Amino acid sequence: MLAYLKKRWNNWRLEKQRRAEEADKAIWRVYYTSRSIDDIAQMTGTQFEEFLARLFECMGYTDVRMTPSNDQGADLICLSPIGITTVVQAKRWSGPVGNSAVQELLGAMRHYGCDEGIVVTNSRFTPAAISLVESGSDVTLCDKQWLQEKMHEFLPASVPEFHRDMFDEIIDGWIKMTRRFASERTTRRKRFSHGHNTFTEVLRYAAEGKGKELTVAEIKKLAHLHINASEAEANYREINRKLEGVRAKQRHIEEEIADLDEVLSPHSSDKYDDR
Repeated sequence: MLAYLKKRWNNWRLEKQRRAEEADKAIWRVYYTSRSIDDIAQMTGTQFEEFLARLFECMGYTDVRMTPSNDQGADLICLSPIGITTVVQAKRWSGPVGNSAVQELLGAMRHYGCDEGIVVTNSRFTPAAISLVESGSDVTLCDKQWLQEKMHEFLPASVPEFHRDMFDEIIDGWIKMTRRFASERTTRRKRFSHGHNTFTEVLRYAAEGKGKELTVAEIKKLAHLHINASEAEANYREINRKLEGVRAKQRHIEEEIADLDEVLSPHSSDKYDDR
């Protein structure tokens, strides 16, 4: 009996460990999911900023941090690979980006005391914006082509093999992030905002609600909840897309029925008889 119970205990422990490892790998896969320009077009502004933060880190920039929302025209603050303080403005636009973005960035550079500024967009820049930069400034304009090239060069084409030490570094980075969020908030927020929340926003709300940094277990739990919510949202969008297709077919059938009714109506028959 004791041998049987010991075997059951070991099997339970191994199964629990296996599930924990699979859960960690799910977080790993989401973190390292590569993006395309088409994916970026579907991002929210905050998601695009988070994506650029990861991209710039892969490019060798350090101390990359996001600024508060709508803060002086700056979205990211970081140090270039050669140690130059840099401010980044993210423009996820469908149309061309004008010179107002350059002017905002110049103001952000002065506000944060940065020596260089970068505007990154998934679109293109107007001639006026290009001309303003060419007239002499420390601003670099990075358009859709630049973004595609850097994504291809620095982001993995596939998810790399799971590495425990690197995974722990990702979790540790999130813990430090929640520590900063908790220290920056003067009043505690009780609940999440309505609508979609990025994982960074989830961590911000959780840290502000708790009033201090989150634990490893809490971050992993939030990550899995966020993954499940994102999958549910993706499924919802896919169902809506299929529903729109069905509605379009239904409208087409109704139009054909209306045309047929018109042809078969007595008035139409008389008209054809006259011919």
